[in-house]
Amino acid sequence: MSRIRIVKGKITEIIGGDLRYFSEGDIVEIAAETYSEKSAGKILYGDNPEAAPVAEIDILADAIVHFRPKRNWKGNDYGMDWMRIDDTGLFGDVKYSELVGTYDKYPSSDESAVFTASSSLYNGLKKEYSNPIYKIPWLKEDNNPLDYFATWLCVEKNKEVTLSLKINIKDKKNLPKELLIEYDNQLCEISTSQGKGTENITLDPLSQKHYAKIEIKKSKEYKLVDEVKIKVLADIETTETIKVL
Repeated sequence: MSRIRIVKGKITEIIGGDLRYFSEGDIVEIAAETYSEKSAGKILYGDNPEAAPVAEIDILADAIVHFRPKRNWKGNDYGMDWMRIDDTGLFGDVKYSELVGTYDKYPSSDESAVFTASSSLYNGLKKEYSNPIYKIPWLKEDNNPLDYFATWLCVEKNKEVTLSLKINIKDKKNLPKELLIEYDNQLCEISTSQGKGTENITLDPLSQKHYAKIEIKKSKEYKLVDEVKIKVLADIETTETIKVL
């Protein structure tokens, strides 16, 4: 994404705190006459720039749905990647926040090597999964809002796969009327225990999307194991998104 700003007059910026610019490429400043910088303290230049901070966005939804693999999934029938938070009971599902770090010596297989988890390395990993980072303000751990990361799914054409769901409800006394999986019916078919997805003229008058219902339980947190079946109908050449409404 690019941005061009053309100003025929002056640009004046007055900042009460810090002013920082981050760029993953070049920053070019050109002046037809004088280019002036003044500081009450110091002006510092260096060749070791800081990494740009990751933007954070609060999710306003009252229900959160995580797509997870089916029961006893071993990765041989479809590909799935998600930020591990130890919520499936599957082999290898250990919190990434506890696995990302460094050893004090090489090789790390040395029994005396000591592992130290690194929050900075973990934050870098989070940026690879999602940028911006989405926060769930009402779902907290140690009084900090939890992150939400979309799950990535890779499925062969004409193959049907089974997924599980993990669902969090903000207030079980004020349950949502319904939860719907929205998808492009030209690309895939989706069904749940509530039935096969169908068109919904209210949500999509052009009928380009279909919607499959998700069971709602009177609980703040619950799992629907092996709940979703997805069959891919066409070759998908770009990243497509399945939404929950």
